[in-house]
Amino acid sequence: MLFLISELSTYVPPDIKGVEVEFQGGRKVEGVILTDQSNRKFKVEDIFDGKLPVLVVPMYYDCPVVCSTVLLKTYEALIKIKDLKPGRDYKVLVYSFNHNNTVEDAKKKYYKYNQFFKGSAMFAVGDSINVLKLSNILGYKYKKLKNGLYAHPVAIFALTPDGKTSSVIYDLGRINPMDVRLSLLKASNGNIGENKIINQFLLYCFQYNSANKRYEVVVWRLVKLIGVLSIMLVLGVYAYIFLRKR
Repeated sequence: MLFLISELSTYVPPDIKGVEVEFQGGRKVEGVILTDQSNRKFKVEDIFDGKLPVLVVPMYYDCPVVCSTVLLKTYEALIKIKDLKPGRDYKVLVYSFNHNNTVEDAKKKYYKYNQFFKGSAMFAVGDSINVLKLSNILGYKYKKLKNGLYAHPVAIFALTPDGKTSSVIYDLGRINPMDVRLSLLKASNGNIGENKIINQFLLYCFQYNSANKRYEVVVWRLVKLIGVLSIMLVLGVYAYIFLRKR
């Protein structure tokens, strides 16, 4: 009986077996050609200008529920990050891993969200070879089902300004704006946004927890930082008193 329960608890239905994210940081995007919402072919590696990180959202445009929700939640999370602006601090690439999706499909999604992105996001399609190549670089494993739909992970990716995979953000019911912010900061090494001091503070005090699949406060780093600041404050007070007596 216990053996049967154990088998059931580890059973994976055939339809979703192998559908997962096998993420590896440092993989470089190269050799991938897609077509954007304006029907222009482009090398994906050309998006990376060495200055801005790129948020990559895999989806398929005719997905009945999940993909559109992920894109919407990503959009809502980015809106809430007030000090990071699309085009100035990051770019966005949305691509369909369904090679049957068309430029027209991409264009519809583009116009739905472009009021916020203002041309800094690309919505792309590609042939089966190129969309699979990009997905493999990300470690994004999907599978087409008998009914024509796709089984796929629910995740988005942050890539460095030179086109290397940096981090993955899982959608566990919602996309946390802080996770998106920290992923973009990590990908850019804190070199985006208006306040670099706050960026470095966040990068120092938060670390990605692979078990919980989100960024969490590193308590010992926070305590250490508070200790250092307290010592500096005390020394500053003594210095002020000493100078006043002089």
